[in-house]
Amino acid sequence: AANEDQEMELEALRSIYEGDECFKELGPTNFQYRVCDNGDPKAFLMEISWPQKYPESKKKDKKEQLTKAQKRKLADKTDHKGELPRGWNWVDVIKHL
Repeated sequence: AANEDQEMELEALRSIYEGDECFKELGPTNFQYRVCDNGDPKAFLMEISWPQKYPESKKKDKKEQLTKAQKRKLADKTDHKGELPRGWNWVDVIKHL
């Protein structure tokens, strides 16, 4: 079933990027896409690949690591119970005039 789903994904990608010179198929599960023109200094290559058991394989949950300063800043924004003060997202009309 995984191979069948992968074939459908591959077929969809080929139909979307058909004729697009920026898209290259490097292998059955590896692809490359060039963003911007070759001469553009901001151009870059994006390489995409999927695991052998895709789409059944689960994405690993990324545990976000915050520094002590980031944690302190978040705690200072709240009342140290996780509650934001009333009006924290209100717009100051005078500043916007």
